Amino acid sequence: MLLISGMVVLILSAAAVSYMVASYQNSLKMKEVQVIYEYKIETISTQAEKFGDNLSKALTYLDIARYNLEEAKFNLDKSLFWMEEEEYAEMNTSSSNAAYYFRRANTIFGKALDFLLISKNFTVENYKKILEYYINYTNSALNLTKTGELMSIHLNNASHYLLSGAADDADAEFQKFSMLQGIYNEWYQEMEDNLIKIKTFYGIRG
Repeated sequence: MLLISGMVVLILSAAAVSYMVASYQNSLKMKEVQVIYEYKIETISTQAEKFGDNLSKALTYLDIARYNLEEAKFNLDKSLFWMEEEEYAEMNTSSSNAAYYFRRANTIFGKALDFLLISKNFTVENYKKILEYYINYTNSALNLTKTGELMSIHLNNASHYLLSGAADDADAEFQKFSMLQGIYNEWYQEMEDNLIKIKTFYGIRG
């Protein structure tokens, strides 16, 4: 009888130990799953924050760069106007300002591109397309502003020559300006095309 009782106790003890071990193992698995889940949530949150933060900085730089680009275009138009009016001193000032604003816009577009490329490392599928549009737009803007700066420099050189009466040298600068003008127009059109894609993505008309 004692032997049977002892065996029952041993069986029950073994069952209890087995249950405790299984429970402990399940608890460990649950904690492991919880840690993995929390890590994934934290990673996603951190990734979203980094994407949003870098994209916000990029868009801020784009706004500032566009303002400088408008100033550059305005001064470039003024340079051409003063050239037609044969006001070469005014042409000199406007072309110098145009070169400055094109150069400044180029630098700021470059900073915007840096943050757009960083954003690309943290983006999710839904935002890949719009990010691609912004990157293409900014690359076009970088090419446009670099070309615009060179055009302005040639106009500025021409104004110096015209002020000193060196018409042949001025003509040579105008030829260089004309060669760049076609390239400038191509980059401008590419920029506009990318801007339309961005507006279409957001459902903006016009």
